[in-house]
Amino acid sequence: MPRPAKLPEKLAGTPHRVTLPAGTVLHRVHRRTRPAGSFNPTPVDHHFGGTRFDSTHNDRYSYLYAAPDAETALVESLLKELPVDDGEPRVVSLAALAERRLSRLELLTDATLLSLLDRRATSAVNQGTWLVQAESPDYPFTRRWGHWLRKEADWAQGLVWTSKQNHPAPTLVLFGDRFGPLLGEKVNKVLRPVPGSGIDLDDSAGRRWLDGVLSEYCARVGSPPD
Repeated sequence: MPRPAKLPEKLAGTPHRVTLPAGTVLHRVHRRTRPAGSFNPTPVDHHFGGTRFDSTHNDRYSYLYAAPDAETALVESLLKELPVDDGEPRVVSLAALAERRLSRLELLTDATLLSLLDRRATSAVNQGTWLVQAESPDYPFTRRWGHWLRKEADWAQGLVWTSKQNHPAPTLVLFGDRFGPLLGEKVNKVLRPVPGSGIDLDDSAGRRWLDGVLSEYCARVGSPPD
């Protein structure tokens, strides 16, 4: 399905819901300077940079991308801008791993998400596969659609869709403003880091481990300089 020419006036059907119960474990890749469970409060430019469902100044909210399994979190973060060409493994540069950590997080509350997991779910919100499969040049448009979905489904605490990099595994984004007093500047009753589970991706042990994971996706970590 190509990119729609405009936003619709109303929903085609009833949005599908997926509830993640408290106790669900999620994985995310983040900078070590950012606490594992912290949401990103910074809106991106309307047209440049950012990713699929970030906030902008038109719709400001904090957000956090995660996935139920570690592999999906890794490849969604590290491989999405690397083209598959020439029959050679994709190479994740050491610069892309600098200060990066894979963390496991436990949901401390139920989270109700708007589902984009299959064609019935996307059709209900006037969409096809474009919204969740579009490449980065279309991210300004996917962000705008995400904002429209937030308005039409004001109960949604996030979105869940099929990973482009690890189909058919799910990946998701959580909206900080939809958790009310459970999430604030000094309180986080939404997500708790699982103690001792973090893996630093830029040290020698982390790079070796990551190399083994990426090999299943015809990718590898770049070699350190001599």
